[in-house]
Amino acid sequence: MLNWEWSYSFSKMQNCPSHLMSSMFVGEASSATEAQTQAKEWEHTMLQENLDKELQELNKRLEKKEVT
Repeated sequence: MLNWEWSYSFSKMQNCPSHLMSSMFVGEASSATEAQTQAKEWEHTMLQENLDKELQELNKRLEKKEVT
């Protein structure tokens, strides 16, 4: 979080009832968790695509060797 974002969030918290403040943190935490989950899913997808390409390339090489 940037300094100005922290200052803004802190100023909001000072004027916010405690039950709303706790839900703010839960919302931020779940957003962070969702972002981390999406990042991991994207990373997994990219790794899987790279492995699929590598496997296809290896299959092509094997087919060439079997033909010759």
